[in-house]
Amino acid sequence: MNLRSHSTHEQAVLELARARPLLRARDLVQYSHFLEGFEQMSLEQARDQGFTFGRLKGPFAHARAKLEEAQLLQEALTAATPLPNFPVYRALFFGFLSATYALKEAIRQSCTRLGGEADAWFEEQFQRLKVDPLVWAFYQMNNHNKHQPDDLPLRSCLQMRAIRISGGPQGVRVVMSNEGILGILHEGTGRERVVALAGLADVDWQVVLEMPDRGIGGAATPLTEQVLRFYEVLVFEARKTFGGEPGLKP
Repeated sequence: MNLRSHSTHEQAVLELARARPLLRARDLVQYSHFLEGFEQMSLEQARDQGFTFGRLKGPFAHARAKLEEAQLLQEALTAATPLPNFPVYRALFFGFLSATYALKEAIRQSCTRLGGEADAWFEEQFQRLKVDPLVWAFYQMNNHNKHQPDDLPLRSCLQMRAIRISGGPQGVRVVMSNEGILGILHEGTGRERVVALAGLADVDWQVVLEMPDRGIGGAATPLTEQVLRFYEVLVFEARKTFGGEPGLKP
């Protein structure tokens, strides 16, 4: 299909939508500026230029997917587990770090693809990230944990008064320590693992983040909320400024 035979990009994308029944015309019109410079466009080229055709649309769809992951992980941290379980919390916490790191990379790749002002805008935003002590500490922590996994800045602080365990996998062994009330499954084998247990507990439990060299310390979960908000704003600004969504509301 020759796109230059049409007088406007909007007409061209409407023709592209007719040629590809799975693509919705109104979605393509919104992002018609990405057709600049193309005489013909395949579905693969459309994807390379930032078109997406699922629930999440636009050139920042991948970043939005990573933001959703970070949001869900942060919610899971807030809910924690029915009984205190530090290994579960730690896994969710580092999943959150990975999701926010991948989110940054997704925005960078989209801005590089868009080029020009978008590329320069991303560099400005990355400098903002670097001068925010908390956001930069989380960003660096993701790399640091890969190379020095024993130097973990998270601490489990637990005081137990009463517990009632109401469920767990068959064959599980219950272990109580400062890390919480853990279930150990397949103990003594290569498949040994920690599992979460069901029940109720009268405890004071908090996971704290200790990074005195960066001036950061305190309960870890509220700090993840602050970091998440930084990335939510970043994705919003990218979509509103360069994603063909100028009417997007915060």
